Amino acid sequence: MTDAPRSGATRPQESAISGLVDRAQGLASDVASNAQDKVRRLAEGQKAAAAEQVEDVARVLDTAAEQVERVLPEAAHYVREAASGVHRVSSAVRDQSIDDLLDMGVTFARSRPGTFFAGSVLLGFAFARFLKASADRRNEMSSTGQGSRTRSSGARRSGPQAQAERSAAHGRAATGNAEAPAAAGADRSK
Repeated sequence: MTDAPRSGATRPQESAISGLVDRAQGLASDVASNAQDKVRRLAEGQKAAAAEQVEDVARVLDTAAEQVERVLPEAAHYVREAASGVHRVSSAVRDQSIDDLLDMGVTFARSRPGTFFAGSVLLGFAFARFLKASADRRNEMSSTGQGSRTRSSGARRSGPQAQAERSAAHGRAATGNAEAPAAAGADRSK
């Protein structure tokens, strides 16, 4: 007797939970679909930009081939072949869909895993260097306004004169002495 009321009480709860689960799955499916559409649009835009950059490289190679042809006609053939290959890559990037490009990448990775791994390492290294250089530049520019002054005053120079100027600037900043640059200039003239 006690089992009958329980089973009757759980069925409405089960159907309510089932309805919630169905709605949650529908919402998740909609969100995933919208995210995929946004990612696909972003990837298409990036693909077009990449194709244009590759085409710019091909144009530079074409110009280089013309110049090499004047100086060393035998080598111009190789530069033209390189330019032609870059033009083909640009066309492939522009004309293929994102899915086709991904499939090509996966096929290449499976057929030549060593080359793919080496290329990935090189790209990762280049990307890390780019990020580090960007972070260093941002830190330099934001550190108490010093970055913008040193860039405009040419403090990137090297040698004894630049060292003396940096020492004088450091002394002036530490003591507040405006005569430090004149003293450093007098030391150099002796």
